[in-house]
Amino acid sequence: MNRTPPPKEPTTGNDPARRRRRHLGPVLLVTVVVGSFVLSALGRRWVGGGGAGGTNAGGQTSDARRIVSLAPSITETLFSVGCGARVVGATRYCNYPAAAKRIARVGGYIDPSFERIAGLKPDLIVALRGPEHNRVRAYLRRMQLPLLAVNHESLSGIVASLELLGRACGAPRRGIELANRARARLREVARRIRGRKRPRVLVVFGRASVKGPLREVYVAGRKGLYDDVLRRAGGDNAFPRDVPAYPKLGAEGIAALDPDLIVELAPELEREGITHAQLLESWRTIPSLRAVRQNAVHILPGAYGEVPGPRFVDLVVHLSKLLHPTGRPWTP
Repeated sequence: MNRTPPPKEPTTGNDPARRRRRHLGPVLLVTVVVGSFVLSALGRRWVGGGGAGGTNAGGQTSDARRIVSLAPSITETLFSVGCGARVVGATRYCNYPAAAKRIARVGGYIDPSFERIAGLKPDLIVALRGPEHNRVRAYLRRMQLPLLAVNHESLSGIVASLELLGRACGAPRRGIELANRARARLREVARRIRGRKRPRVLVVFGRASVKGPLREVYVAGRKGLYDDVLRRAGGDNAFPRDVPAYPKLGAEGIAALDPDLIVELAPELEREGITHAQLLESWRTIPSLRAVRQNAVHILPGAYGEVPGPRFVDLVVHLSKLLHPTGRPWTP
């Protein structure tokens, strides 16, 4: 998501524009930031070209041992490939897996403390290539710090980053194994839904208020990661326009779209003690909705749907089962 950010990052809240700032920025390509980066202040060197100690798109392997992660999705991916013990610094929003909570904090998602980062003496700093990290990446380059940038704005980018980060921290086989497994699961979803009618789905990932009647919600537009997830799961986005990428809709706007299904990602169920029944009841305040009349409103709790890391493949699988419960049998 890349909407106009609020003045500062909150630690909680239902505005997905605020939540998004903790996790990722939109990107078009996965790439290593190539070239040589000399960490002059720390007397270390990380080469992102073809030499020893570097990694690039050609598949060469580094062996970074002191890594700073600048996004929760990056931290999750590093732990997934078995390099969690090498992460010495992370943002205050990097809370998954549980072991990540014990890592030294380097500040926020868009405003990390460069002094803290340098104090950790990293041999690799991993950032995102989206606009939200433009200022961070520019500063790191000016200071000649060892930088790697990845794409977590598409499922293909997320999967490819498993290989990329596996190579960067000396675990190439693990990264390749996980990436291949993820691609196989996505192919299995595609096989299962092939030829099925695609329902019109409204993906909701935040509200102006989680209590009381449903007034305003944030939904996925036709550009961005959630649209990619929905398409791969076998649905068509009920929101008809590319812009804004993540619009805010009121009850009348939702009623005008009248989607076949509504899927609401609701991590606040865990964080704020809101119940599944309360959220469903709020949707019933718009009784004209086809999805409400046909009991086709689905609430998905848990944070795995808001941190665009490896668990987003699980989200695709889960959504495909909701959208196509009578699809082809799953291959064992």
